[in-house]
Amino acid sequence: MCTFKFIQTILVSIAIALAVAHAHTQVYNAGANGVLGKDFQYRIENAYGNAPIQDLNSTDLRCRSKSAITGNGVDKLSIDAGETLTIRWDHANNTVSLPVLPRSHLGPCMVYMAPLSSEGNGNVWFKIYEDGYDTNSKAWCSIKLIDSWGMLDVAIPKNIPNGDYLVRAEVLALHQTRVIGDTQFYPNCMVVTVSNGAASSLPKGYSIPGIYGYNDPGIYFARSDNPANYVVPGPPVFT
Repeated sequence: MCTFKFIQTILVSIAIALAVAHAHTQVYNAGANGVLGKDFQYRIENAYGNAPIQDLNSTDLRCRSKSAITGNGVDKLSIDAGETLTIRWDHANNTVSLPVLPRSHLGPCMVYMAPLSSEGNGNVWFKIYEDGYDTNSKAWCSIKLIDSWGMLDVAIPKNIPNGDYLVRAEVLALHQTRVIGDTQFYPNCMVVTVSNGAASSLPKGYSIPGIYGYNDPGIYFARSDNPANYVVPGPPVFT
């Protein structure tokens, strides 16, 4: 015969499991050199909330947006080339009980840029940052992100032209990669205006969708695989 305490324990366990299952993440705000703006002040509209995208052939993969990526309706963050862009991720704003995302969501972080005038179309995206599995600290980038309360610092390249850019920040979650297509992608885009750049031409760009394939080693990667062998997917980092 089931006791009330036993039933209560089961219900609490189910509630926790459901909460973790829906515990995803998104970018809330960003700033120059650690000084953050208001929530969503610089971020492009996000049609997915904190839920992932898993269709690698969809244009939604660019920013988790279903609208044209024009930058209309959001402010532009002013930043100098060479300065630090700080990006803050969260599951739900100021959620102390579940900060950023669950620790089970192991995976890399990447950041891309593209000219705002392109609206993300064509071979325009270049990678400026990546962090996969750190063999020294034995930590994935997603764990570092959790431990820093969602803060990710990325240097804006010095050798890019001045102008308005889309900045696409992304976290991958590999915890459910049991079959091809299970990897979760959490991209969001912000708008920045770069000054004092030291170049007149853009770096080599790549298309999104197009940078990832379902069979790529850094995307189809089971938790049972050796993380020391992990290779971050996508093009090389521009230096």
